[in-house]
Amino acid sequence: MVFGFLFGGNKPKFQLKENMEVELELMSPDGPKSYFTKVLEVSKKKATFQTPKENNKFIAINPQDMVKVIALIDGVIFQVNAKVVSALDREFEALLSSKESSYDTPLKDKKGSIEGVKLEAEVPLDFRAISTSHLQKAVTKSVCRESVEMVTNLPVPEGTDLKVNFRIPESPVIETEGRASTSEAMEGDDSKRSKTLILFPDKVLESDMAKSLFIYVVHYQRRLARRKEMEEAGEIPKKEGDAPLPAARKTSKVRKKGKLSR
Repeated sequence: MVFGFLFGGNKPKFQLKENMEVELELMSPDGPKSYFTKVLEVSKKKATFQTPKENNKFIAINPQDMVKVIALIDGVIFQVNAKVVSALDREFEALLSSKESSYDTPLKDKKGSIEGVKLEAEVPLDFRAISTSHLQKAVTKSVCRESVEMVTNLPVPEGTDLKVNFRIPESPVIETEGRASTSEAMEGDDSKRSKTLILFPDKVLESDMAKSLFIYVVHYQRRLARRKEMEEAGEIPKKEGDAPLPAARKTSKVRKKGKLSR
């Protein structure tokens, strides 16, 4: 997966819309903290947002606070700074900066469509057989519309019907169903683990689950790239233990000029 600044060319236009889901980024002593929320109203220079919750409580947002608004539009991530001008418990209004930055994502060439797109991504999930209550932890290797490939500590019998919960950091949990297709032992140092393919049933494919999963994964990759850049620049302390599973192997590398490559 590659994120890079977009310059020129025929790119989508940043434009917020009512009921659009966006990511809000607030700074904390430990670095940027993200929340997903919805746009309630929007004008040319201002927008009203629903105040996000954390642990079932509305987070504290006050007038004069600076936030970053991140929106995925037609496969391009836009970032715009915003200054809070008024705030209530459940909503706040912010003045949008006229300056923006934009990042290419693997969805850009298809203008946001996820058809035929495969995201290489490591995000944590838990799963269980529908017939049991025992949860197992795993980490994804790749995600596409019809399936997800994951690394598991134990093989999963072919044909097992599963409940799957994607737990992407700083994103809503996505609960869905799937069926184990193949589960093979990995090679080398990972030989004690299995590479497992889960197929989504028709009722899942007909829902918005896959689209939501793609959106949150793409946002998550942007956050990883941004944090690495800030750590390397000494703007925030380095965060330890970023791997979704203790045994997961890091394969991502961060390059300068805002590019994340795998």
